[in-house]
Amino acid sequence: MRVENWDTKLFGWGESVKGRKFRWGSTDCASLVIASMEVMYGVDVFPDVDRWRSIRKAVRVLHDVGSIAKLFAASGATQVGARFVQSGDILCAPGLDDDGFPRLGVMVNGWVVYSKKEEGVVFARPGDVEDGTEFWRMPNG
Repeated sequence: MRVENWDTKLFGWGESVKGRKFRWGSTDCASLVIASMEVMYGVDVFPDVDRWRSIRKAVRVLHDVGSIAKLFAASGATQVGARFVQSGDILCAPGLDDDGFPRLGVMVNGWVVYSKKEEGVVFARPGDVEDGTEFWRMPNG
């Protein structure tokens, strides 16, 4: 169940990470998604996923997870259409980043929050999202 005032808390979280430098285990795309879900639910919604602080460990964790879609589905998330995306939804862009990882983001108050190695944590408009992007919503959302 989402915490009371989750949307306000998520917005505050988004503002707090905006512009931070890229760091494995802290501000990489997957870590941002994990952190945003903790803000919304008050608990770790991916408790069986090991955490990482390096690209090497992140590779092992991704291998153990198998696929992002499988992880989301096992956590009770469902896919939603692009026209129905709302704050708190997770985005998974098509393809992989330069390091071979899924490109993830989270919707926060009308913005997509994600991370780039060169720029750190950035905000983009949903209209900038590529065709083929999948949108996921965790339960009780």
